[in-house]
Amino acid sequence: MDKEYSVSDEIDIDIENICRRKSREKIGVCAQCGYAVFDDDDAFRINANGEMVHRICWEEYASQNAREFLSAI
Repeated sequence: MDKEYSVSDEIDIDIENICRRKSREKIGVCAQCGYAVFDDDDAFRINANGEMVHRICWEEYASQNAREFLSAI
């Protein structure tokens, strides 16, 4: 029987694969998942606070930290 994966399962699998490569230079830690960010990862620095985040972690990070990026009107 095929196992159904949720979005979080897919992210965990992708992050584990990203972090297994050893020939790259670690430049920080993802603010969302806590795994290492390497110099050739698909990641970026958040202008609002200077933290690093993997691109695949961004949507979840932004939704959990919306007040950091938004102002009430």
